[in-house]
Amino acid sequence: MMSGHKNVLKLVGCCVEFYKPVVVCEYAEKGPLKLEDKDGGPLPWTARLTIAKEIANAVAYLHSAFPRVIVNRDISPQNIFLDEYGTAKLSSFCLSISIPEGQSSVIDDKVVYGISTDPEYNGTGIVSEKFDVYSFGVTMLFLLGGELCLVWLSASIGQIGFPFPPAYAEDLIDQFRDVIDSSIWNGESELSGVQVETFFELAMRCIRFPGQDMRTIIDVAKELKGLEDLSKTSTDSKHQPVTELPKPLIKYNDVLGKGKGILYEN
Repeated sequence: MMSGHKNVLKLVGCCVEFYKPVVVCEYAEKGPLKLEDKDGGPLPWTARLTIAKEIANAVAYLHSAFPRVIVNRDISPQNIFLDEYGTAKLSSFCLSISIPEGQSSVIDDKVVYGISTDPEYNGTGIVSEKFDVYSFGVTMLFLLGGELCLVWLSASIGQIGFPFPPAYAEDLIDQFRDVIDSSIWNGESELSGVQVETFFELAMRCIRFPGQDMRTIIDVAKELKGLEDLSKTSTDSKHQPVTELPKPLIKYNDVLGKGKGILYEN
């Protein structure tokens, strides 16, 4: 079912000539997600934004295209591949679980480990769409700053617990900004700076910071599409002041108490 989506690594077949059956998937020329381009330089901000949007679309498809919501439970940077054109492909569905029709969650006793795992899951066994939203938020953080961001997140959860106490919000935000890749944080245009800030604040919502829930992955995908469209419609963003951008749709300051992240209309 999922192999027909353009942002899913297509299943080719299964090889049974090994000790255990091996799943065979299409070849992704550029391999697993990395934050460097072909010349070894940092992956451009526009490419990172597009990758996030494409993976969000794939997850939104899982959550909405079938009679039952399918929760992937294994969304992480290492399970994202890029084809020869740089198109993002989500892989690994072995931990996926469906939620019964008419229900918003399901109980499962499978233990799932990893930095991208929703911290609340292993304590409750409750699987809902929020699991994937959290995991996707972690992937967004990786796109902002690589492994250092994930180390920061893991250390913060270990030290102060999860959900993050609101009293620590300001300090944590300042610490996190220090580990964002400077090549995208200090972009060439005022527009890219606004996009990075908004992307950052959206990632914080996805990981329920500080203790607040994002809505759905469909909302996330729409907001990322809005950010990407803003880049495509801006012909001279390098010299265009922020005050001349389209009318703002949504502000995210209610979550962080500060910042300039804005989602714009097309």
